Amino acid sequence: MRSVLKPSPCAKRPAAPAFPINAPYRHFRDKDELLAAVAVQGFERLNAAMKRSAASGKTPRERFRLCGRGYLSFALRWPQHFLVMFDLPSARDKYPEYAAAGEEAFATLMKFVVECQEAGALAGGDPVPLAFMAWSMVHGIAKLELSSHLPFSRAVCSISRTLPHGSCSGNDG
Repeated sequence: MRSVLKPSPCAKRPAAPAFPINAPYRHFRDKDELLAAVAVQGFERLNAAMKRSAASGKTPRERFRLCGRGYLSFALRWPQHFLVMFDLPSARDKYPEYAAAGEEAFATLMKFVVECQEAGALAGGDPVPLAFMAWSMVHGIAKLELSSHLPFSRAVCSISRTLPHGSCSGNDG
């Protein structure tokens, strides 16, 4: 008879490591500093995901669309980071590295917006409102999917295929 005290050979992960519950506070002054570090890591991962996803695009419009897909992929893969980055009160004023990481991720999106404008794939003019509109769209889709409020099954991929084809498009470039 197999002992119930022995770990199963089919166990998917080992037992949790033994460390004191206060271990994170040996590295961070307080909870806010810990959460700011998580947010910085999240923005760095988000930025990398958008760039990595967009890199395979052949046209400015395709890179812009794939940037949005990278945003959605990040949100679905790292939901806890996403929550810390966007659902908790911002600590941008207190932690400059938090602000810088968020600004860098937004600059990546802006780069793709401007590239599309220069190619005529998005309307010209100030790129900031277009970037906020694109960000709001993918962010809303991510939030709906993460909270299981998207009204249909796994629509994220099909929605993300049409991201730049909205009311802000210029020529079909």
